[in-house]
Amino acid sequence: MPQVQAAVPWDQAARERFGGSSFPVDEYRERLARVRAAMAQAGLTHLIAYSNYADPGNARWLSGFFTSHGDSLVVV
Repeated sequence: MPQVQAAVPWDQAARERFGGSSFPVDEYRERLARVRAAMAQAGLTHLIAYSNYADPGNARWLSGFFTSHGDSLVVV
């Protein structure tokens, strides 16, 4: 089976120059803390947020990245 190397590495530092997040890292951490607190209150240990091009809000709010094609999932 052929192996293909990604043109852009997947680590956060390498991706920053290609668009980065829509908001500061501190805002990201605050949003994630609020989601985790709500999850704990509801007795949830995992959360899957679904988004697509027509309705990108859930993944974009949690990650800051926009779904340009297809579907996106954010797992907390």
